[in-house]
Amino acid sequence: MGIFVLLILLSLGFLGWGLIQARRSGRAGLLVWLQGALLVLPWLVFLGLFATGLTLDPLALLILLVGTTGGYIWVGRLVRATMREQQEQLRRGTEFDLRPDARSGLEPANTEDDVIVPEQSAIPEADLQTIRGFFGIDTFFVTESFPFRQGVIFKGNLRGKAALIYPVLSEKLQTYFQDRYRLLLVSDEEGKPAVIVVPTDQDPFQPPPINVLVNVGLLVLTVFALVQMSALFMGVDVFTAPERIPETLPIACGVFTVLVVHEIAHYWQAKRYGVKLGLAYPIPLLTPIAVPPLGFVLFPGSFGSFTRFESPAPDRKALFDISLAGPVAGGALALACLVVGLLLSGTTNQTGALVLEPEYLGVSTLVGLLAGLLVGPVSDGQMVALHPLAVVGFLGLYITALTLLPSGKLDGGRIVQAVFGRKTARTTGIITLLLLAAAGIFFPQFLYWAAVLFVLGRAPERPPLDEITETDSRRDILALVALFVMAAVLLPLAPQFAARLGLG
Repeated sequence: MGIFVLLILLSLGFLGWGLIQARRSGRAGLLVWLQGALLVLPWLVFLGLFATGLTLDPLALLILLVGTTGGYIWVGRLVRATMREQQEQLRRGTEFDLRPDARSGLEPANTEDDVIVPEQSAIPEADLQTIRGFFGIDTFFVTESFPFRQGVIFKGNLRGKAALIYPVLSEKLQTYFQDRYRLLLVSDEEGKPAVIVVPTDQDPFQPPPINVLVNVGLLVLTVFALVQMSALFMGVDVFTAPERIPETLPIACGVFTVLVVHEIAHYWQAKRYGVKLGLAYPIPLLTPIAVPPLGFVLFPGSFGSFTRFESPAPDRKALFDISLAGPVAGGALALACLVVGLLLSGTTNQTGALVLEPEYLGVSTLVGLLAGLLVGPVSDGQMVALHPLAVVGFLGLYITALTLLPSGKLDGGRIVQAVFGRKTARTTGIITLLLLAAAGIFFPQFLYWAAVLFVLGRAPERPPLDEITETDSRRDILALVALFVMAAVLLPLAPQFAARLGLG
């Protein structure tokens, strides 16, 4: 229970801190805070009930979820209306910001260091004069410009909708300079629009190249980790009995197929939007690793994959679609395997491979609920004999849920960035790391996940070319659903519900 109390306290502390920060941003900041509070409210209620041993009627839970989702959408519309009002004020020139210290606030998404503005731009003065001529009172009214990371930042005010202005500016740049320069329409740390023009071959947001042998090595290690994970479920020791490795391959290959489908969906959506993705970097979790002095072990498996954006997404909608496609495709396949596998599973009085105590199915709320409905109540003294497809489905869902954690360059982090922006994505990434570290006090595997995120994915994704234009309500709802599914898979089933389902 301690872990849930700690999570509740950390969440409440974060909400309080966020409220203090939001008040400084006026009405828009308070509305954004309220939207975030509505997002976490159902899970705070769920964790609170779990920690106190109470239960909530399913109908009341459904009303809570529907009510908070509707409130989230309604507040989101108020946020957009408020932002449009502020942009209109800026367009009329009532809120120009000419302070020299207002130049900071834009930094590449792949670093957390303070921005160091170079003294000179790599863009020749003649080209700069031509680029300045692209702007005007009908597109983007420039109030100041200064060098930034081999390019130039133009700060000012949009004179219309970003979705209409960006194509005009981009087409002018393409007509005059072909592919020599790249133009980005972004928000600075104060939420004001800015245009960045950088040489294409010196893009500060471009990730550094990595030898393809790294991908190959990680892939080999991931395959071995999946075999080892399958062996644990099968009761096989691959080190002392390597001749039994073929017995582990059906489950290992099934989980690997889920991962492949996940990545294919990313590439499919990226091709649709003309975005170049690099090779995936699988993240293996190897061997049972002892964690002294607690005596726990980290079981083998996979953390999923990191897929790098080699070129920027055209806008936040594209970033959202590319990021969500993988979890939807892989998660749908895993869920289908789980449902079919549970239908083919049953109860038994015998021990053996893939035979588990019923309470183990409550390690995940979603898996426990499905098991209770499809396998049925388990009598005292009986165990559940799982079909291999059920194991594939559970492991596939769990890995998919991990990729939906709202942190950095994970799919969940990119989804949050697409819906809420880079600043919010950076904050949620830090909170996710802190929560994982806190949970690691009780469950050491969370420490491993926190370490992976800290080393590889704590910074947000590079900004889209048009970072100003927001996602629509449909994508906002899908983002909420993705986060709910992630929590439903990773959070355990409350013992009271498990008992009512005959799993405890």
